[in-house]
Amino acid sequence: MHEHLHGDAVARRLAAMGTNAIDFAVSVNPFGPCPALVNVLREVDPRGYPDPECTGARESLGAQIGISPDRLVLGNGASELIWTLAKVLQSDERRRALVVEPAFGEVSAAAKAHGEPPLAFGVDDPARLDATSLKNAIEEASPAFVYLANPTSPWGRAWDLGLLAELIESTQPVPWIIDESFLSLSSAHQDARVPLPASAIRLHSLGKALGLAGVRVAYATVDPALGNRIRASRAPWTINAYALAVAHAIAESRAWVTESRDTLLRLTERLRQLLEPANLRLEASQTVYGVVRVGDAGSVAERMLLGHGIAVRDCTSFGMPEYIRVCARPEADLRRLVTAMEEVCRSPRAP
Repeated sequence: MHEHLHGDAVARRLAAMGTNAIDFAVSVNPFGPCPALVNVLREVDPRGYPDPECTGARESLGAQIGISPDRLVLGNGASELIWTLAKVLQSDERRRALVVEPAFGEVSAAAKAHGEPPLAFGVDDPARLDATSLKNAIEEASPAFVYLANPTSPWGRAWDLGLLAELIESTQPVPWIIDESFLSLSSAHQDARVPLPASAIRLHSLGKALGLAGVRVAYATVDPALGNRIRASRAPWTINAYALAVAHAIAESRAWVTESRDTLLRLTERLRQLLEPANLRLEASQTVYGVVRVGDAGSVAERMLLGHGIAVRDCTSFGMPEYIRVCARPEADLRRLVTAMEEVCRSPRAP
């Protein structure tokens, strides 16, 4: 089952519970959507076709982030870019990817749809990476691409970009997909401007930080030749006019993203403090979400939802059946979460 199906099911159940329900499972900025961009979206005329080449949006976005527009590819969310990249990069000669796990479930789904089931290389903490083993695994497999998230999900830990650059350089020409969807909401956000070797493909989801998940807008920085291959492989008009408008106006959101990030990182630390008296530990994270070991994560997530109207992310699909992931929210919500977790984790499951 794809991860997005899980999310849809939880969203429907939360909606049925009314306004008192709280979603700690979703990793979208809870203060969103960005007010300046809401005003931009109101000005969009939905009657005309959007530019199928996204030329103007790529030029505007490139000028704002300092990237040449021929190195930018817009996507209908990061998931669509992952599926498109899997299709373009996997070939008859190289049909298998290597995924550094835990990882977003859509990566394996996309790889299997366009090739063979991917190889997995497990890394819980980038600080303890056995770089030699990973390099050897890549050289032995000669994969169509390597995927990893920075920061990781669900742990929320950032990679040392110096080490990462060395690995990417030493394994060329294998392309690496570096998923930076959560980087702008992390303490490592400035790493987005640190250069990586040319074989690195960097993904950025704009919907996460901007609170605009429904608009479906993301971009990738790629080699220009790969950008042309990606655009040629797609049906026209995959990027809608609202997404293009957000890309055009991204500079208007900078101050708001900075304020949101600072607040959410403080609230993440506050959640860690609130959980300690309950003998629950929010594991070290550099972004606005983290994992808590609770035992039977599936049972805890179900009881939190049904008994308290609170959604948390069951990490079983990440291969972590004893953990849940929770995301920062305003302090009143955090206190409600902690109270519910104390009750659920201390009470035995009914037979």
